[in-house]
Amino acid sequence: MSNLIHIGQSGLAASRGHLNVAGHNISNAHTPGFSRQQALQASRGEMGTSMGSGTRLTDIRRHYNEYLTCAQRSSTSLATEASTYLAQISAIDGLLADAPSSISGGLQQFFSALQAASKNPAGLPERQGILSEAEALARRFNAIDSQLAEQAKQCHQQMRDVAGEINRLSTQIAALNQSIASSGEASPDLLDARDEALRQLSGFIGISTVKQDNGSVNVLTASGAPLVLGHQANQLEVVPAQGDPQRFEVHLLEGGERRNIGGQISGGELGGLIRHSLEALEPARRAIGRMALVLGQEVNRQLAAGLNLNGEAGKGLFADCNTQELAELRVKAHASNSAARPQLHIQDARLLGTQDVQLEFDGSRYRARLEDGTPLNVTINAAGDLTFTDAEGRDLGFTVAPGFPPPAAGDRFTLQPTARGAADINACLKNPAELALAAPLRSQADEGNKGSASISAPELLSRLDLPELSSHLPLTLRWNEQAKGFDLPAGAKLSRINPGDFQDGQENRYELQLSDGSRLQFSLSGHPKNGDKFEIAINQGGIKDNRNALKLADLQKKSIVGVDSRRPDSGASLAGSYGELLMQVGSKTAQARQDHEACGLILQQTTNNRNSVSAVDIDEEGANLLRYQQHYAAAAQVIQVARDLFDSLLASLR
Repeated sequence: MSNLIHIGQSGLAASRGHLNVAGHNISNAHTPGFSRQQALQASRGEMGTSMGSGTRLTDIRRHYNEYLTCAQRSSTSLATEASTYLAQISAIDGLLADAPSSISGGLQQFFSALQAASKNPAGLPERQGILSEAEALARRFNAIDSQLAEQAKQCHQQMRDVAGEINRLSTQIAALNQSIASSGEASPDLLDARDEALRQLSGFIGISTVKQDNGSVNVLTASGAPLVLGHQANQLEVVPAQGDPQRFEVHLLEGGERRNIGGQISGGELGGLIRHSLEALEPARRAIGRMALVLGQEVNRQLAAGLNLNGEAGKGLFADCNTQELAELRVKAHASNSAARPQLHIQDARLLGTQDVQLEFDGSRYRARLEDGTPLNVTINAAGDLTFTDAEGRDLGFTVAPGFPPPAAGDRFTLQPTARGAADINACLKNPAELALAAPLRSQADEGNKGSASISAPELLSRLDLPELSSHLPLTLRWNEQAKGFDLPAGAKLSRINPGDFQDGQENRYELQLSDGSRLQFSLSGHPKNGDKFEIAINQGGIKDNRNALKLADLQKKSIVGVDSRRPDSGASLAGSYGELLMQVGSKTAQARQDHEACGLILQQTTNNRNSVSAVDIDEEGANLLRYQQHYAAAAQVIQVARDLFDSLLASLR
């Protein structure tokens, strides 16, 4: 009789256990990371007897698949990185392509103003239009750089916030490791809590796990840097880079030591932010900066080769890019450096690339490499400045003055030729009359010439030094029929550009070098007669001359960005360079969108696969409640039968 009662009691306990598990499953149906549990039941037999002794619950089984869980974790990392990268680069794509603020629109309006002024070079309204459009274009460069800088600032702040979440989850996982290891046999809920923390962590950074014999797991970044070792959690810090305080590095603090692991991080939100910064944000900012430097330097260079309405050499439309302040700002010293403050001067903006340069001084020589690791050749010119060429001899377009005090052994610098270009461009010319739209030289045939030859307007090839040039001009060339050439003043040299001898009636091109080294070209066409005279002089009073204005307008079509110093015909136009940047950013944005969609589908699939094994089915658990409720009632009936039998037995003995 007592055995029957014990059997009923075991049935009650087993049914109650099943009901508790089913209720626990239902209660946690929407708990993130919860794995469905199942009570395992076995017969409780006794040795040496054929009669049963009831039942018992042997274990609480956790419906879990390690492979599916790891797959979900990995796809979470990839999907989060893709979505973060897409959100960030889409902002750049929208900024660069936005018509009201785009550089291409500003360039078009600026060169249209130059074209208008070339049709009426003496008109002050047309000249004022150039100044206004130059100011508007400079502001566009400034605004885009400001917004890119703000995005960089927000990106760095987001990196710091993400690092804080990674540290929090790493500490939580380490604590769970300790609880699991100390419990001997971990409860399913502890294991679920740790897996959910790992899943959340994978959304912030790509990770891998290594299970230990005591049940704990070590957590490593995708590159192997340890975040959690047993119950010990290491911390991440996002700090300003020692080589450039405006950039940020990710440091791992392990055992009292610190090391930079930013270049090894991939996956998760942090990986997406780092990838965006390196692949999109910084390259775009440097490309815009290079365009601004090329525009400013080439426009100023052309203006310096012309004359303004006052007959003076042209002044720069844009501010000088090689002031001491700007030259020093382009060089970022490492935090451990000496007090040396080198200066980076832009010699030829057309030759600039878009990579920063790492420069080191070992006490006797300088070593340099591009950001991608490509080594550079460093030489010292006659002025004591450093010049840079790549392995193929391509000039990088800038020099570095070591400054005073000079660098000490071990000093390291980051050279940033283009990073500040768009931020610093400024239209500084305010007087429209000072725009040099006229060419500096003119020529004319003498009225008493007997022949029909005409001389073209001379083109100055060397730098315009108006006081020096004025001391040698005007200059008269006299045709010598016997020599088939010109009689020249003392000190002047004339060389023929066309091959062969003088061709009567054809265009004959010449290069004239004056005694001060000035060089100019002109052509003679038609039929000159002996003694015919041709004068070359300063273009004083040439207020209606538009030759320099036309050359300024021609800059719109010229390939002046990213020119290879070995091939002057290489490179792209300003508009072409901006279009290439738009295409690159647009292509990366489109690819990021595809990656986001693909990774989202993979994440959904891996989540569904994991849920097919581990998720709670409310209908199934509701059916289990009814079933085990019936089992419970049946087990209670067994006890009731035992009591009735026992009562009957007692009654028969009275």
